[in-house]
Amino acid sequence: VFLAAFEFFLLCLLLFQIQAYVGTKEGDASMRPRVIAAGVVGMLLALLPGLSFFCQEVNPIRLIFWESPEVCFGDCGTYVVRMSGLVWHMGLLTVFLVLMVLPLETQALLHSVHTTLHIRHDCESGRLFHVEELLEYSLDGGFTTSVERILPNQVEPHNLAVGPGPVGNISQVVISESKRREPGKASLNYESGQLTTVKIGFKKQMSRLFTVVLNYSARLPGDAEECCNSESGWTRVEGSWLVPGSDAEKSPPSTSLKAGGCIQNGLDCSDWQLRLSADDRVGSWSVKLRVPGSVGANTDACPLAWKLHSRSIWWICTAVSLAVAGLLFCCLFYLGGGDSGGLLPLSFVAL
Repeated sequence: VFLAAFEFFLLCLLLFQIQAYVGTKEGDASMRPRVIAAGVVGMLLALLPGLSFFCQEVNPIRLIFWESPEVCFGDCGTYVVRMSGLVWHMGLLTVFLVLMVLPLETQALLHSVHTTLHIRHDCESGRLFHVEELLEYSLDGGFTTSVERILPNQVEPHNLAVGPGPVGNISQVVISESKRREPGKASLNYESGQLTTVKIGFKKQMSRLFTVVLNYSARLPGDAEECCNSESGWTRVEGSWLVPGSDAEKSPPSTSLKAGGCIQNGLDCSDWQLRLSADDRVGSWSVKLRVPGSVGANTDACPLAWKLHSRSIWWICTAVSLAVAGLLFCCLFYLGGGDSGGLLPLSFVAL
């Protein structure tokens, strides 16, 4: 019975180590000490039967692991049981050791985002800006082969391209996947789930800090009714830019934003007077510039970023339910005559 309980405990300890290993691989660094502790304890316990065999003196451990099979299975089965136990414990020892020392592919944390806004003088594909992001990632341990950058659909990111940054000696950088999510009105994340996820792959990276450069074209967020004023062949445009990810609830990255010139070589956009100023909100900047009237800012040829209003099916159902509840309240109050006899049904409606 004791031998069966001992083996069952070893198996549970192995499952605990595997669970901690999976948690560490998913980015929870606090699980790493559990992997090491379970590995050390598991290795010692797995070695216990073998160590007891070399002990010449009779002791309880030797009796349990080596003498009990002879009593239970006789001479014929003793050899098979002992060899099977030896193979089982060597396998456990190997798994405990491998999980303890195996390098982990972990998730890198976005540490900072340095953004440069360039002007697309022709507003090609309806996008006025070319955005260049220098993304700095930190790695607590292990290695990684990919990172993800999440962008809002409202700015319509387009022409995505990536390259290595100046830090970390990163190589073979490619966009392995770009997935756009558009939840329907029946989804609870109808407003917050309008996102484009860009998965950036590269050769195995073990540096604690490394950088990736992401380029894409985008629209300027702003109010379509108040953004633009025309004057002498120019159109003054006002909007704002919120660095994607700067509003994250957990570990938001540090951000910076600066104005660049024309993305097309040989063109001078200094007359466009691109000006940036930081807002009170972290990661948000006010953007002001003027563009030639021929660009067609705030038109179908060069629109601003679109907005998503709170009009999901849950918003509509809530509004209808409140209207019905208000109508029932008025009817019950009228039928009750306003006296105490109507308090019970009114209380029911209130609940």
